[in-house]
Amino acid sequence: MLKNISETSEHRHVLEMLWLCDRAMAATSTGIVIADATKPGRPLIYCNSGFERMTGYSRDEVIGRNCRFLQGSDNDQPAIEQIRQALRDQTECRVILKNYRKDGTLFWNELTISPVLDSNGQLTHFIGVQNDITERVEAEAALKRTTQELANSEAALRKQTNILQSLLDNLAEGVVVADEGGQFVLFNPAAQALLGKGLTNVSSEAWTDQYGCYLPDKLTPYPPQELPLAQAIQGKSVDSAEIFIQPSQNSEGVFICVNARPLKDEIGSLKGGVAVFRDITERKRSEEALRQSEAQLREQTIQLKQALYDLQQTQAQLLQSEKMSSLGQLVAGIAHEVNNPVSFIYGNLAYANEYIQDLLKLLNLYQQQYPNPGTEIEDEIEEVGLNFLLEDLPKLMSSMKQGAERIRQIVISLRNFARLDEAEMKSVNIHEGIDSTLLILQHRLKQQPLDSEIEIIKEYSKLPKVECYPGQLNQVFINILNNAIDAVEESALKRGEKGQIIIRTGIQDERVFISIADNGGGMSEEVSRHMFDPFYTTKPVGKGTGLGLSISYQVVVEKHGGRLQYISAPGKGTEFRIEIPLRQKNQTSFAVPNYLSGNGKNAAIERLGEGKTGVSNLISQRE
Repeated sequence: MLKNISETSEHRHVLEMLWLCDRAMAATSTGIVIADATKPGRPLIYCNSGFERMTGYSRDEVIGRNCRFLQGSDNDQPAIEQIRQALRDQTECRVILKNYRKDGTLFWNELTISPVLDSNGQLTHFIGVQNDITERVEAEAALKRTTQELANSEAALRKQTNILQSLLDNLAEGVVVADEGGQFVLFNPAAQALLGKGLTNVSSEAWTDQYGCYLPDKLTPYPPQELPLAQAIQGKSVDSAEIFIQPSQNSEGVFICVNARPLKDEIGSLKGGVAVFRDITERKRSEEALRQSEAQLREQTIQLKQALYDLQQTQAQLLQSEKMSSLGQLVAGIAHEVNNPVSFIYGNLAYANEYIQDLLKLLNLYQQQYPNPGTEIEDEIEEVGLNFLLEDLPKLMSSMKQGAERIRQIVISLRNFARLDEAEMKSVNIHEGIDSTLLILQHRLKQQPLDSEIEIIKEYSKLPKVECYPGQLNQVFINILNNAIDAVEESALKRGEKGQIIIRTGIQDERVFISIADNGGGMSEEVSRHMFDPFYTTKPVGKGTGLGLSISYQVVVEKHGGRLQYISAPGKGTEFRIEIPLRQKNQTSFAVPNYLSGNGKNAAIERLGEGKTGVSNLISQRE
């Protein structure tokens, strides 16, 4: 009985242990199955709850089936052959399989199969322990992919690094990289060749001295803080900076053109700077050669322009001189021919006047002695109007004398104007030259209607005789006065205003000046810029040659060392001011005309300030 009780207690203990093991297997997340090895196909006889949760199959759906249904159609996995071999050998094995849940989703199953033998050593069962290692497999796969990608990236990086290094080593441009502290971290061979030395551990403040950096003038050291790379490590970009590099006084030196950029990381923090530069020495030499060629070309162009100008001036002067010489000879001939009879008439007028006075005295005595003449004499006295003759004859003689005197003055003026062909310099009365010119132009001044004739206002100062070429100076007067008359005719008279030309003379700083101002239409800026150019004219074809002011410039400036000034405004008249020294020096001054100098103003030709001379008065009168 005690034996039975003992056996009963032991049995109960075994049952409790079995129950606890069942509860433990039910609680674990690991899938556990037991297959009957004694039956065909090794059907499952047990599965725990962990297997059900792992596969999605219920116990009723799997009991009696072989576990291979979890493989689905993927039954050619290498691990399957390992399982078969272990089953044949009745040995334990551990494999990883691709299995499929009831819903068809894939999971990775780490399967451990262990054989179970009875007390006689006979195989009775196989126990399969299954763990869902999908996350681990996927993590390992991801890690493997990442590792491979990293390896690929490292290989690509090594390749790119090699390419970049080869590129930097063979690049013709110099490349220098410095960190944010100004320490060099890269210095390619081209940079070393261009700068004369390689990477050094000096601060950015010492770069100028260390590498011999100068401004393009080759003399001024490049300010260290303005070096392109120094600016780049401060966050600034620099384009096309030119630097002259001369590491030592014995070296020839090179010019480089530098571009620099700051280097930043992915979040925008400044990490340093890079400078890329190339040798532009040949370009600078070419530019310098081009500048010299351009300078020579400009000089040659100016010389050609000057030669052309001189040629035109000479040609114009020859033509004008020939014309004026012919005119002077003609005027001199006329004056000579007129002078002889006029002198005869003028010289005999005094005698004729005396004779007439004697006859009048005699006639008066006859009238006193014979107060009652005969009828025939009375009739003749009445017929000839004796009383009128006695009264008018002295007046007639006086008028004849005045006319002869006028003719004599005209002849003197003609002779004075006839100096045009004289080549030597003389001391002359400037006023005589002006007056003789006005006499020659008298027909133009008087050809207007009586109420519109041009008024000449003379404001002469007392002048000493002036050394000059009188004929050439008269030519200047006639050119400027002709232009003034044209301007008055074209503008003032058409406006219904009285035409006026004011002529002033005076002395200032040992120079005599002659001012000729008109109240014509004035000149525009365009006309003012070109009025001294040879052959430039605003007059109709056939009326002007464009040589008058050009020749006047040559006479005043080049021949007499003087100045020719002007002031003009559209609608307000024009004034020309001629200045020449009272005494001429041996040498004469020369100034390039405005169309050659390009500035439109120089010491010889310039615009007068308002209010200096006559035109300002004319302008103020018209305003």
